[in-house]
Amino acid sequence: MYKLTFLLYFLGVVYISTLREVELLLFLWAFLFVALLLKRRKILQSIKMLSFPFVFTAVVSLPYALWSGSVDYTLMLLLRVLGIHTLTLLFLSTVNLYASMSFSRTLSSLLVLAIGFSITYRRALQNFLQALKSRSPHKPERDELLQFTRRVVEYFFNLSLKDGEEVSMAMKSRGFYFD
Repeated sequence: MYKLTFLLYFLGVVYISTLREVELLLFLWAFLFVALLLKRRKILQSIKMLSFPFVFTAVVSLPYALWSGSVDYTLMLLLRVLGIHTLTLLFLSTVNLYASMSFSRTLSSLLVLAIGFSITYRRALQNFLQALKSRSPHKPERDELLQFTRRVVEYFFNLSLKDGEEVSMAMKSRGFYFD
């Protein structure tokens, strides 16, 4: 059952990616949003989860739309991103992700690795934020926040490079050569 749901999800992502009609994309996104609300029943949390891709797409695509004058393209791109994101949230709230990837040992291993790294990185970010909060008796100023952000980004960049090299060496030692 999970494998069939995963196949339907995958086909849905491909279908949404190929749509060009803004009206159809808007209708499809509204349908998926209502289905997500009915499934989750947490309206505020669902809206918050959907605001992130909206803001990101607006920040990235808005300068292009203003520069090129193609508002239709920007709207189509935004609705595609929102549709795929809403479909993904609906899929994740319905299906056990590990069971849906059980048809492939490689995908299951990659999923476990990705989730493990996500948990590690999230914990490290929480530690950084707690350290900033505990070491600042006052609200941090703009320069302090910029310096903090620079150091955190540098830390995560170096950590991801180190982790990537370790995973690559571990996979090569187990016989995976894709170079």
